[in-house]
Amino acid sequence: MHGSAVVLPAVLAVSSRLGRSDAEARCAFVAGVETAYALGEAMTNVTYVDGWWTTGLFGAVGAAAGAARALRLDPAGCAVAIAHAALLAAGYRAVLGTAAKPLGCGHAARLGVEAAGLAAARLDGRLDVIEHPRGFAAVRGCVLLDIAPPRIGRSLCATEWRLLSPGVARKLFPACSAVQAAGEALRDLMRAHALAATDIISIDCGAPRLVVESLVFDKPQSVSQAQFSLQAALTCIALFGDLSVHHLEAEAWRAPEAQDLMARITLRPEPDAFDPDAASESATLRIMLRDGTCLARYNPVATGMPARPMEERDLLAKFAACTLPALGDVRSREVGARVLRGNGNSADLLRLLVGS
Repeated sequence: MHGSAVVLPAVLAVSSRLGRSDAEARCAFVAGVETAYALGEAMTNVTYVDGWWTTGLFGAVGAAAGAARALRLDPAGCAVAIAHAALLAAGYRAVLGTAAKPLGCGHAARLGVEAAGLAAARLDGRLDVIEHPRGFAAVRGCVLLDIAPPRIGRSLCATEWRLLSPGVARKLFPACSAVQAAGEALRDLMRAHALAATDIISIDCGAPRLVVESLVFDKPQSVSQAQFSLQAALTCIALFGDLSVHHLEAEAWRAPEAQDLMARITLRPEPDAFDPDAASESATLRIMLRDGTCLARYNPVATGMPARPMEERDLLAKFAACTLPALGDVRSREVGARVLRGNGNSADLLRLLVGS
């Protein structure tokens, strides 16, 4: 699930309105994402596999917890905020490849803010909504695992905090996480062998179930669909050496030469070739070249995933590239540096973001 994409906007909205410091906003963010991740862990990956969109479900609950913390509600108030969000949260994986997915992130964040507001107004909700026989877990066919919250005190155990273990995934490319390992493998092969797209006859990608189920658009018709298309991603990387927001906005995969290459890229399941836990979004590429050479590369974990952290400079470059169209070059760098410093007021950050 994409915890930060939902929890951070909710926390930032409340914190900036109330003039909270970065430190307090950061505490609220941690509270929110840890709540979302603990709930997801308790309900297991079965929730996602069965077709539920976990970012909308767990994210809304986390957004409520984070917003409640930013409002400085007491524990009882935070519990009520969580209850309101859990009673109303929804989402199905049918959103993938549509504008409903980013809109759904915004909806879940808004729901979290509203749930915290309802709790602040002392409107009650069912505190047993998660485990109720007709509640959050049961209607989704889940048996809840017993998950302990992190201990808070002078001695913090890193393994108890999901933000630290397993940690947060960051993406090399602005597309579905299922694209990342295959995209990086192709980029590295292109660089290592000084290849051009015209050298390639075909690309075959074997991948585990999660990748195949996520990348469902072999002939994308929109930017949203292209972000869930292995063919579009690998074509851009083969043609331009990268997949960026610019390539998505320009719909580079629609060009005739791109369409020709896309038709020669296949994605097929290899369910027995990968560890479903350690390498759930891995990929094996096999590239047939015009000179008869066949190149192969297995990428178990893409750079940016918790097992292979991204360098700070690469993270800042990715941030700048993604925010450049909205913020411009100067402000995108200012915002990136400001977020890393984290020593001011949330309202100042919001003003910098919106340019006022």
